[in-house]
Amino acid sequence: MITGVDTVLVAAAPVEGAVRGFVGAVAERWPALRVAVEEGESGVGPFVPFDRLGVLPAASGNVLVARDAEMVRRWDEDGYEPDAGGEGPFMVMYEPCRAPAVRVHVLDDPYARPFGFAAHDAVLVGARLSLVTLVAPDRDGGFSRWLVAELTRRLGATG
Repeated sequence: MITGVDTVLVAAAPVEGAVRGFVGAVAERWPALRVAVEEGESGVGPFVPFDRLGVLPAASGNVLVARDAEMVRRWDEDGYEPDAGGEGPFMVMYEPCRAPAVRVHVLDDPYARPFGFAAHDAVLVGARLSLVTLVAPDRDGGFSRWLVAELTRRLGATG
């Protein structure tokens, strides 16, 4: 299978409400959206329309999203490969961050100051953090950039 491009976000827990809101935003763009959920060892459930999606798992889960039944059908063959319009299936995986601290390289000023900033190393510390991984069709396509921005916005609104 063709693999997608991972973007890992670290967010304040719980995140399942933000993930559901994110999928709902995609459903506005894709009216025939199909979604499946994998929870733990139980495997992936069936792809269903967004309006039939039940409650997402609370602590961790994988949410697979395709534009329509045809994209679901082609997923095994084409993987995350974007279609001619630059869109493709994607997955959101979320789970608790088990590490008490994570070293990061800060590229954006977390203080949002109006003067100069130099990238630097830092340590991210938190007791109730979640790792949210978006597996998108590509790194630089407009659709994938929109997915990352929308998921980031939704996760930021829940913290």
